[in-house]
Amino acid sequence: AKSQRILPEVKALLQRSRPRLSKLFTRYAFGIGAPEPQDKGHWTSASMSRFALEHGIGVLVSNAELLRLFDDCALLGADGQFMYASFEVSLLAMASRLYKRKD
Repeated sequence: AKSQRILPEVKALLQRSRPRLSKLFTRYAFGIGAPEPQDKGHWTSASMSRFALEHGIGVLVSNAELLRLFDDCALLGADGQFMYASFEVSLLAMASRLYKRKD
């Protein structure tokens, strides 16, 4: 019951944050301007590692965990690519993992 109340709040947060998150995703993306659905680009595992390094996430999550998360989330994208939706899911997964560690 508690997670059902949180879900709309998380969805609203992602909606409000989408313009900034989209810019952040684009900063590390490859293949921008490709035919749809990949026109907004995709990340490689190197993109994820660079993102984590530049934003201090590597201190909180090991590189092995990060790459495992990358692989899992890439399965959500077209042709197994890490697309914007994969990025959003990975952020939620990292937040959930870090939140659980504080319990």
